[in-house]
Formats: sequence, C-alpha cells, structure tokens
Amino acid sequence: MSLPGFSIQRPVTVLMACLIAMLLGAIAFIQIPVDLMPETEYPTIRVTTRYEGVAPEEMETLIARPLEQSLASAPGVEEITSSSSEGNARVRVRFVYGTDLDEAANELRARIDRRRNLLSEDIEAPVMYKFDVSQFPIMFLSVSSKEMDPKELRHYAEKNLQYRLERTPGVAQARVSGGLRRQIHVYLDLKKIRALDLSVAQIVQTLRSENLNRPVGPVFEGRYEVLLRTQGEFENL
Repeated sequence: MSLPGFSIQRPVTVLMACLIAMLLGAIAFIQIPVDLMPETEYPTIRVTTRYEGVAPEEMETLIARPLEQSLASAPGVEEITSSSSEGNARVRVRFVYGTDLDEAANELRARIDRRRNLLSEDIEAPVMYKFDVSQFPIMFLSVSSKEMDPKELRHYAEKNLQYRLERTPGVAQARVSGGLRRQIHVYLDLKKIRALDLSVAQIVQTLRSENLNRPVGPVFEGRYEVLLRTQGEFENL
C-alpha cells in the first residue's frame, strides 16, 4: 500500500500523527535554548612550567618529557603534545569528550606531585589551565601614532584607553599588547663588586626588597586607628 492510499484510508491516524508532530515541534521551539555563541567545553588542560635561563633543548629533556610520561597514563587522555622554549615548557593534554575536567585536573595534579621530586628543585611549580573559549578575544583594535614612539604609545593605551574599553557594556576584559615597555638596565662594575665582596645575586635581591611598599599595621591613638605603611618603591633613577 502506498503512502497516499494509506492516508486516504486512515485519515484519523494521519491527522493524529501530524498533530503530534506539530505539538512536539512547538514544545521543542519553546523549550530548546538557542544561543548565538553557545558555551562549549573543550576537554583540554595545559600545564605550564617555568625554569629561568634554561635552553629549549634542556627544557624538553628535563621537564617536558618527564611530564609527558607521568601524564600519559591518566584516565581519559586522548592526546598529549608539548612545546619548549627558553625558560618555558608547555604540555597540552587532550581528553575524550565527556570527561569531567575538574576530576581530570585533580588527577593530573596528583601525578605531577608524585613526579615533582624527580624534577629540578629550581623550577617553578607547574601551573594548569583549563581550555576556555571565553578567554580568547573576539575583537582586536589597533592604535598607531606618528608622533609617539612605541613606548609612549603603549603607556598612553594602558593609562587612557584600556579602562575606557573595560567600562563599555558587554566587555569582560581588555588587554594591551605590543609596543614597548620601559626598562631600566643596571650595569655592574666588576672591580667594585669584588672590592665590596658582593655577589650579583645579593645586588638583585637588594633591588627587589627595596622596591616595595610594605604595610606596618594599625596604630591606636585614643579612639582613632591609624594605618601605617612604608613607601619604598623607587620614584626616579
């Protein structure tokens, strides 16, 4: 029996089927959410480790490969890739879809802690990042000037443009990249260092400890409470 013949002989059945289909369509149209940019969770975790002053080849041998070996057997791991540069090692772990990233992160953290004693003591603690699409920018704005050099232009963007963009409705974060940051290079006199019996590490530590604003704490004077702090940040060269 053909479909037209069945429809003519069973009009009530066909009518009920059409009504059910229309009802289900109306319910789906109302209940199913529609989003222009739906939230999608990619089951990926990145582990970043810093080791200042170490070449890329040593970063791969000393950090990236041991981390890959310890993380490869974690449950649900589908792929592991790594990249190494001077002072940085990044290991990207991709899991199968449907994996609970919170549990996966706890598992990776436990495996890294068990492997921590085999790594160098001078490296910084590995940091894990969950892959989040919302962290990626959706708009880039470029600023140029013929009168400002790259250092002045970046300073102007940070002080005058960034906070205005962050106040715009719908903007979660605005970041400034490019240009040049001001740097002050301190050149040491080898003869004076030896004469004063100082090391480069001592001078660096002194510069770091002096360039700080430290809270002293409250001082009570009668019914008044005064908060004291020491202003030790460098103001000029």
